[in-house]
Amino acid sequence: MALRSPRLRSLLRPPCRFFKACVIPTLSYAAPVWWPSKVEKGRLTGKRLHAKVFGKVQRRALIIICVAFRTTPTHALEHKASIPPLRLAQDKTVRDAGVRLSKLDLRNPVMERLPGAWRNGRGPESPAMRANCKPTPLTQAASHGDPNGERIAAHLVPPWRCTKADYPGRYTVTGKGTSSRKDEAAKAHVNRLGSLQHPHVLIAYADGSSLEVEKKARTGAACVLPHNGTQVKAIKAGLGRHAEVYNAELTALALALRAAMTCADGHPQITNIILFSDNLAATNVITDPRPRDGQLLAHNFHTRACAFLDKSDSHSLEIAWCPSHHNIKRNETADALTKEATALPRNQRDRILGTNSQNPVVAQFPKSDMMLIRWWNGVFLKFSSTEQNFWIKDNNNFILDSVNCGQRTQRELVHKMRK
Repeated sequence: MALRSPRLRSLLRPPCRFFKACVIPTLSYAAPVWWPSKVEKGRLTGKRLHAKVFGKVQRRALIIICVAFRTTPTHALEHKASIPPLRLAQDKTVRDAGVRLSKLDLRNPVMERLPGAWRNGRGPESPAMRANCKPTPLTQAASHGDPNGERIAAHLVPPWRCTKADYPGRYTVTGKGTSSRKDEAAKAHVNRLGSLQHPHVLIAYADGSSLEVEKKARTGAACVLPHNGTQVKAIKAGLGRHAEVYNAELTALALALRAAMTCADGHPQITNIILFSDNLAATNVITDPRPRDGQLLAHNFHTRACAFLDKSDSHSLEIAWCPSHHNIKRNETADALTKEATALPRNQRDRILGTNSQNPVVAQFPKSDMMLIRWWNGVFLKFSSTEQNFWIKDNNNFILDSVNCGQRTQRELVHKMRK
């Protein structure tokens, strides 16, 4: 909470959580269906009556949560409790529903009711759907999604697919280990590198990064392949403005495996491939193409990994974590290459990996959060002067609290909203 008293902050946290976890989901149940979502100038309109009812409910709850007078401005209560106006929260619910449509398979019946761009330009198979061209709440929610976004398929791989368990001791993922400090992990990593200097072992470092280029965040991925103490290959690829660092880390691992397999094909003595990444989440996800963000990259990686392991029983593949920014030479080289890759076009990654250019779903939800915060800041500044004061009850004594405009960053507001 934003209240200055630590004791008040601890007292107000439970009712805030209850309101966010119970009341708001109840009010917004099936909101994409009944919440008016007419789009005008990029914003949802036509919901004045609903917003008035929701505003009364939220104001009554906020007065109880903040223990404030009934004359306290609503926007000040919302700002103090880190709870956005319900009408803006409902708009976000509709936008998120449009983003989640990207997870549907092309054969899903819902796709028949969406515009042709969601079906790769194909028309609906049902004659009734071809005749009905009127806008619906579903099509209006879909207008907030990206038809070219990453498709997450529930049945991309069969249940009888090969997994790590089918290659005991040959297909492994190594985490942080017992060391809890990065400097100790860096020393252990350097000591291990000394035992990996063999002709039959090929090491690769993969990394992803995000930088602001021309006031827009861009991401890039890169990998470095040292062998017997010399760098044999370095690859970098850009992911554009629609990806997160998580996607860049997955892309870097996929690039590293592809490059390592190419080197192994030209050097038959290479039987062991070890991929290092400083992102623990990426190392745990890249080997399992389950329906989630980054599924296509994980599927690409897992398919290539199984092909490499099936070539010979002597082949092995390990995906291991290594600490970042601890003077590990090849890892620092890969990090420098990722920053250079942020300026590269996105289609280069698709050319290297042989995939289609798609916007990751994971990057669209933070964009929806930022839209909510931007509109909320606009509403707050519209109704606020430089400072708004109101009274809060503290153990039967009223204390004066204030709301300072512009004191919170967007990142802080998103973090508090998600609590």
